[in-house]
Amino acid sequence: MKLVVSTCGTSTLTNLATDSERKLVTQYANASSPDDVPLDDRRLLIDLIASASDILARANLIDTKRASAELNGILSYANDRVPLDTANVCILLHTDTWLGEKAASIISDKLQSFGVTPQIERVKDLNTRSRQTFDDGLRNLIDWASITLPGYRDAKYHIAFNLVGGFKSVQGFMQSLGMFYADEIVYIFESGSELLRIPRLPVNLDAAARTLFETHHAIFRLFSINQSISSTDVRLKPLPETFLYHDNGECDWSPWGKLLWEQFKIEFYKQGLLPSPTDRIRLTDTFKKDAGNLQPDRSSILNQRIDDLARHLLDESNPNPKRLDVKPLKRDPKPPSTHEADAWADADCLRIFFHYERGVAVLNRLDKPLH
Repeated sequence: MKLVVSTCGTSTLTNLATDSERKLVTQYANASSPDDVPLDDRRLLIDLIASASDILARANLIDTKRASAELNGILSYANDRVPLDTANVCILLHTDTWLGEKAASIISDKLQSFGVTPQIERVKDLNTRSRQTFDDGLRNLIDWASITLPGYRDAKYHIAFNLVGGFKSVQGFMQSLGMFYADEIVYIFESGSELLRIPRLPVNLDAAARTLFETHHAIFRLFSINQSISSTDVRLKPLPETFLYHDNGECDWSPWGKLLWEQFKIEFYKQGLLPSPTDRIRLTDTFKKDAGNLQPDRSSILNQRIDDLARHLLDESNPNPKRLDVKPLKRDPKPPSTHEADAWADADCLRIFFHYERGVAVLNRLDKPLH
């Protein structure tokens, strides 16, 4: 089984556009929604979207590959055999823009006609309106990859990054991301249909980088739960500037720093229960004892769930993810705990039981679910 992750740009629109329409696509490439485009230009772009969709719907295989760089890569990777293998999975990653979403939707419709229904992912903040939003988008892209792709690898999928389409600024970063998450990266050689395949290369953090992360893991974990710190904080001085991003007196990690941290923490989180990442969470001695004899993989999951809880507590706009599932207890069955959250929910499921004291979540027990 194969998973093809394809970056999506606007080639499906520009390749089927007139010169004036192509200029409009470029002009409004970062528009978040049609409401961000003046009415007259919006109508022209809506007409272009409809026309491109209609042309591609009727196109044969050769014309489809000429019209869309993304489809050229996906179909060439499948050796032009259609209908496509329904056992395989295709994910279309597009920018956080109106035209990016529309182009991905047109590509999706064509792939469905070839027998595969792709998943479409709009990566929050992934646009080039500013350096800050672009970096935010890359960090969100890393979050998506770290949450989504390991499950496919565990299920024995062969993961390919199709980087034939999409914006060059995104493609460059996806190539680095692919060295950690993909089995191969696919390009088209020049303007034809001959695939250029780059296999996954072994990437390991060197000893200096591991020591750096181990020594300063508290700061990187703050960044991991979406907490920035002051750019003047003395704790930042030993850290390489390539790992950091400064903006308006606040510091967060750079996309490159985040990418490396996500790789480092895979093993680091297995070492056992880590200290609380924030003063909004307190670990009791009983909780520490409950977590003291976990297998490494379970320790890793528990540390990740505590990170999830920290994000949820520190930012009211941050969702309560299904994997965490914080909820109040009914009828006071496990005092002093008033709430529970999932540590993990498989056959050996355990719950985190906690209560609040002056806005601090006090983790009391790691125990079996209540019945």
